[in-house]
Amino acid sequence: MPYQFIFAYLIPVLIGILGANVQGTTEPIFKTHTLNMWSFLVSQAIYCFAFATDIKSLVQQENSTKRSGIIAITSGSLSAISLVSTFLQGSSGHIILYVSWPCAVVIVVYHQYGLLVWVLVRA
Repeated sequence: MPYQFIFAYLIPVLIGILGANVQGTTEPIFKTHTLNMWSFLVSQAIYCFAFATDIKSLVQQENSTKRSGIIAITSGSLSAISLVSTFLQGSSGHIILYVSWPCAVVIVVYHQYGLLVWVLVRA
């Protein structure tokens, strides 16, 4: 479970940089980058639930840590991508979000069901 150390450092650093970047502006960040901020909040909530499930399964020594771990890693990555995309100008930040969310779903489904999904999609 070393991923929590990465996100425990990365997310607050990005929030601090973002706060320093918007300091002195008149409009709030939720108004200027609505999609990015909502994407961050949703992915952060998913990360928290997946991380809690991962910890619970480790404490109870269940076998579901792989699934909740991959969901936590993917949603934590989406949180970081959402914050980084606020620094990009124009619609390039939105394009990154539109590409990263479907990629995250594909990663989770692939790890959950393996190659069976790919065979069904190709058929």
